[in-house]
Amino acid sequence: MQRTFTEDASDDPFDVKVRMAEKHDADELAAMNHEFNGVTVSHKHVLEALATGQEVVAIATVNHKIAGFACAQVHSSFCYDCLSGEITEMYVRAAYRNRGVPIC
Repeated sequence: MQRTFTEDASDDPFDVKVRMAEKHDADELAAMNHEFNGVTVSHKHVLEALATGQEVVAIATVNHKIAGFACAQVHSSFCYDCLSGEITEMYVRAAYRNRGVPIC
């Protein structure tokens, strides 16, 4: 997904892309997790979590810099006869908030 948006103050375009997280994102994901909730996780932990496939992790970039992430999980419940999805975490780095950049 790619969209270009214009910042109100300077008319500089934002090149916003959303993609699935990959192995090479592990260090950035660990850093953002610490920014998000103060919890430190290792590069190895992030790699293992991405490899399980139990969680979908999407990365948002703005002008080729990682600006945030969102996590989602699919689960079943006796309440429904089909699988359902839930966004479990969402984080946008402070530098990208309140700037008119639609990340998530």
